[in-house]
Amino acid sequence: MTRPPLTFVGNDPYPRRRGDWADLGRTAVQLLSEREKGYPAMVAAQKLDQALADARIRVMRAVVAIWRAVLNDEALPEPNDFQTRFGATWEEMREDLDRAAARARELARRQRDNRDAAVQAELVEALAWQHQPVCAGSGPHIWLSHDYQQWERRRAAS
Repeated sequence: MTRPPLTFVGNDPYPRRRGDWADLGRTAVQLLSEREKGYPAMVAAQKLDQALADARIRVMRAVVAIWRAVLNDEALPEPNDFQTRFGATWEEMREDLDRAAARARELARRQRDNRDAAVQAELVEALAWQHQPVCAGSGPHIWLSHDYQQWERRRAAS
């Protein structure tokens, strides 16, 4: 497959913990668990619409599935095929993780002396970053990084 030339979107600094793939996978599982445990009460209290709760759980399940595939060294499909394999589009994942990162940063800001909240914010921010495009017309960081890592392993083995 031929890809168009890469055009970088920005030069923002890289987030801390972006390379801690195992921690990022655990963070995705934790976010999913929090939703599965917390959303039913929020829906019952009418603080969250059931359809929105279901959609957010579906999207986070897709994020978890991607990270499981990465950590199990499985091939990832093209980003346009994420919905077919994982149950959510890449755009849905990006938007959801951006909201989760903003919420984690806000919680950490309100709890300045809570190191766990600060670490959680860094991890969620790095997770969101991994789902942003590397450059215009390309896939997310994790997709390209994982693809490159698999290529390097094949090259080293030959």
